[in-house]
Amino acid sequence: MKHENPPHTEHIPMKGGLARALERGELTLHFQPKIDMKPTEGATGVVVGYEALLRWQNPIVGSISPGDFLSWAERSNEVRTVGYWVADQALRQLAAWRASGLATPHTRVSINLLGRQLNDPLLLDELLAAVERHHLKADDLELEVTEATLDEEAAGLNALRQLKDAGFRIHLDDFGAGYSSLSYLHRFPFDCVKIDRTVVADMDRESQSLSLTKTVVALGQKLRLQVIAEGIETAEHVNMLLEMGCHLGQGFYFARPMPAVAIERWLLAEPTQQTA
Repeated sequence: MKHENPPHTEHIPMKGGLARALERGELTLHFQPKIDMKPTEGATGVVVGYEALLRWQNPIVGSISPGDFLSWAERSNEVRTVGYWVADQALRQLAAWRASGLATPHTRVSINLLGRQLNDPLLLDELLAAVERHHLKADDLELEVTEATLDEEAAGLNALRQLKDAGFRIHLDDFGAGYSSLSYLHRFPFDCVKIDRTVVADMDRESQSLSLTKTVVALGQKLRLQVIAEGIETAEHVNMLLEMGCHLGQGFYFARPMPAVAIERWLLAEPTQQTA
């Protein structure tokens, strides 16, 4: 997840560190809106969902990169405890926004799954319990997995199929980062493919990135998959994507990942920002 490591994180003992951080309230979720970019009268964009992103604020070293602590969690059992907590908190927040009128019954929330989680025999039951606990439905929760996760955990195919059959929506995240295989879109039970931010950022400068984006959008339409462009930073990106037929996106052009209270202020401060 997309931040540079702060200095001196080596002084934080990773073994048991995430569990202790959870107990101490150092872990929080930030939310980045997913936008329907199609022009709508009176609106600059329609919020269709949020991606929940885990953050660790340590009192000694400050912000710790998710790429740093999640890579360690992937190799430990702590990923189970923290992963369940992320799902529960994301669903809790979605339910709260719906109750307050800041989200509609069509607004969804997504969380990221690591490969080790796909091998957890309790994953399906835990997610179903969390959904029921917050009086939501399985398809209110989108589960994002990366190409790297699928490479490393081929057995995860069965887990994804079980999750899909239970009603959860499955997203292929960061598509186009590193080695990409279009066969993933045929082999796995995806509802959506997310084009990696590095591809989107370069498509107005590099023909290869532009060609890949067009190919993924066209294939997504053929396979009846949603396509979301990540990392949108300019109005030109928006216009290029809309011309291709891609109308869903997220990125700093719309909003950065924010704590829930900041999302609420952002929604209230943007009278033209609608929520679907």
